[in-house]
Amino acid sequence: MAKKLYSVLLLYPDYLATQYGEETYFMTVKAISAGDAVRKVQTEAMADNSEYYGDVLDDPDHNPQDFAPLLVVQGRIKPLYGWGFDPVQKGASHETLAT
Repeated sequence: MAKKLYSVLLLYPDYLATQYGEETYFMTVKAISAGDAVRKVQTEAMADNSEYYGDVLDDPDHNPQDFAPLLVVQGRIKPLYGWGFDPVQKGASHETLAT
């Protein structure tokens, strides 16, 4: 089965968020399905945060599925605002493509 691009927006779990409900994680990945894309991005989100929150993430009760999916769309979306976008520098974004 061919992989497709999916853009995924996750909500940070309460134990990692400074302002729970306001902190999100966004990434575009290649995956075989939307569910596969969510799992890949959840795993990447946990790994990205392990450097800063290692002690918290060592708790066996914490896992990648704690990052709740808010939005999954097929294809690459270009954020127009937020996620590191600087309106002064057109096209600036922190979007990542993982395979």
